Amino acid sequence: MEMIYRKSGSAFSYETDENGNVNQRKMSVSDAEQLVSSGTAVLFDSLNALKSNAQNYVANRQKEYPDWKEQLDLLYHEMTASGSLTTSGSWYKTIKLIKDENPKP
Repeated sequence: MEMIYRKSGSAFSYETDENGNVNQRKMSVSDAEQLVSSGTAVLFDSLNALKSNAQNYVANRQKEYPDWKEQLDLLYHEMTASGSLTTSGSWYKTIKLIKDENPKP
């Protein structure tokens, strides 16, 4: 989901990548309003609020992910039990739940 910040007759779209890096692009206010009204973007009152939201999503996901050793163990047991990875496995379900509870802005 895009994050929009409007200032002085201009609008700026910010998208966050998986590492928490924020990419900015300028857009028209009407385009920004259209994205917000369609539900594909969120409008923030200040740039600080927008950046805080972007940083919180990354931090929240990182603290919820199991340790990498635990993830490897989950993967190993899933693959030896079924011969492959599936969306019904515990590793997938664990990671999906974390991503669903902490959606990318």
